[in-house]
Amino acid sequence: MILPRRHAVVAALAGTVAGMLAAAALVASGSLERAPDQAQPIEELLTAYRRSREGTYVVEATFTRTMPDGRQLGSAALVVQRPPDSLRRQLGSVTGTLQGRSLNCTSATDGRLRCAPTGEVRPWQEQVDRDVEVLKSYFDPAYPLYRVRRDGEGCFVLDQDRPYPDPTYGARSRMCFDPTTGAMTLLELTRETGAVDRFEAATVRGDVSEADLRVEADQAYDARDEAGNVVGGVPGGG
Repeated sequence: MILPRRHAVVAALAGTVAGMLAAAALVASGSLERAPDQAQPIEELLTAYRRSREGTYVVEATFTRTMPDGRQLGSAALVVQRPPDSLRRQLGSVTGTLQGRSLNCTSATDGRLRCAPTGEVRPWQEQVDRDVEVLKSYFDPAYPLYRVRRDGEGCFVLDQDRPYPDPTYGARSRMCFDPTTGAMTLLELTRETGAVDRFEAATVRGDVSEADLRVEADQAYDARDEAGNVVGGVPGGG
C-alpha cells in the first residue's frame, strides 16, 4: 500500500523514534558495550601506558622519520624519566619537565641549545591521569577512533577506525613496553600520507642519575639526512 506523503513522513519519523528508543534500551541493557575482543586489550594497553608514564628509566634509542617519497631523517634519541622530572632528546630538540617547569629547547646552528621561556606545569600525577584519560577516549565504544589488538608480548597495534584529521597515533601504530621498567621501547607510527616515524630502543635501564637529566648541547641528537648532514628546523616527532 502506498501511503500519502504526509502519512509517509509521519511513519518515517515514527520509525526513527522507535529505532532511537531501541538503541537506548540496548545501551541500558549493556548490549552496545565494547566488544569483548576489544575490552581486554584496551585495558592491558591503558595499564601498560600508565606504567610507562609513572616509571623511572633511561632509554637510549634511535628515531627515524621516513617520508612518503622514501627520504629519511633520523637521530639518536634519549628518554629519561624520574617523576616528576622527564626529558626527551631527538631531532635536535630537548623537551620535557624539570623541577616543576616545562622544557623546550632546540639545537642552534652554532651548536648551542636555545631554550624557550619555561612555565610551571601541573603536578605529575595529574599529567599522567590526564594523558591516560585522553588515550582511553580514543577507544570510546560509542564512537571509537582506534581499535586495538595485542601483537606479541608487551606489544599492541592501534588501527584507525574512523576518519579524523591527523590523529595522534596516525592511521596505524605499533607500540611495545619493557617488562622490567615499563618504558616504551618501540613506537612505529604510520600516517595517512604514508610517512612513518619509528622510535626504537637500543638499551633500557632503571636507574637515573643527575647527569642523565643534565640539559646541554649534544650533536648526537641533531637531525640528519641519509648522507649524515645536519638538518635544521625539523618538527619533533615521537
